[in-house]
Amino acid sequence: MQLLSAIIPPILYLIFLCYLFRIPYISDQTKVIESFILGMFMILPVSKFEAILDPLIQFPNSSFLETLFKNIFIVGLIEESSKFLICYFTIQGVLLLTKEYKLKMYVLSAVAGSIGFALLENIIYVFSGGYSTAIIRTFSSIPLHFSTAIILGTFVFIHSVKQNKKFIYYGLIIAICMHGFYNTYTIIYNQGVMFYGTYVIAWLYVFVSLLLYFVVLKLSRGENYEI
Repeated sequence: MQLLSAIIPPILYLIFLCYLFRIPYISDQTKVIESFILGMFMILPVSKFEAILDPLIQFPNSSFLETLFKNIFIVGLIEESSKFLICYFTIQGVLLLTKEYKLKMYVLSAVAGSIGFALLENIIYVFSGGYSTAIIRTFSSIPLHFSTAIILGTFVFIHSVKQNKKFIYYGLIIAICMHGFYNTYTIIYNQGVMFYGTYVIAWLYVFVSLLLYFVVLKLSRGENYEI
């Protein structure tokens, strides 16, 4: 049952997004599955890099600065960069007929990769922390991964339209900072009433990322497409 409690929530998130986007072509659906599988495999090199770099950063006089720095420049940077790579490279070769369809594919690819990553991460944490960890992660950590992936996918799409790499950097910086701030808050306020702020942050991220997505989606449908 622990395994199911770790696997089912991220799968449900992915099914919801696939239903929302309704990608019609089997070849493109396969790309989404590829992104999901790549996300699962990315947890191995990502965990290795984080384990190697973590001891190298020490702030003896400030545990807060050390936690913040590590979660932005190690955890956030590595994990969000891996999502970006999945989104950017798996989408190559897809027949993108319209800007709207292109946006959907970029975002869905990024989210599928992040959900694959979150699924294996879930299994690791749930088997060490039990069912309570599964519930907490379902409503906090998974929405975090979900939201930063939407941000990345949207900005990669803007880059593809505007042909300007600065939008990739914007997306990465925003996603990395979101991830780093969330992790830092969770570590510092890991118990008591303040811990419930993790849910507020995670779902605020989801709201903001979806708002950005739908704004860009609306713009992509217009004849005079400008961002």
